[in-house]
Amino acid sequence: MIGYWIAGAAIAAAAAWAWSRSRAAGRQGKSKIVNMNAYRSRKGRSDSAAAKPGSQLCSSCRKPAARLSFYSDENGRVVGLCRECKPSAERRQLDRL
Repeated sequence: MIGYWIAGAAIAAAAAWAWSRSRAAGRQGKSKIVNMNAYRSRKGRSDSAAAKPGSQLCSSCRKPAARLSFYSDENGRVVGLCRECKPSAERRQLDRL
């Protein structure tokens, strides 16, 4: 009778150990560091702005521009606007950064 208790306790301890190891392995795989090259290729976006050094995409029209003017919009986000979209920012009275 005592042999069954010991065997049951050993099996329970082994199951608890295996369960804790599987949870620890699952936590290690979820890193908060993102590889940006893998993210871009997974997203399927061709970086037209990255092809030309020094150019960025306009936040409004999404066209690559050599020079952007940065503003804070109504929600507090930073937006970079090209020369063509700059008048719309002034009409909306956005704060220049």
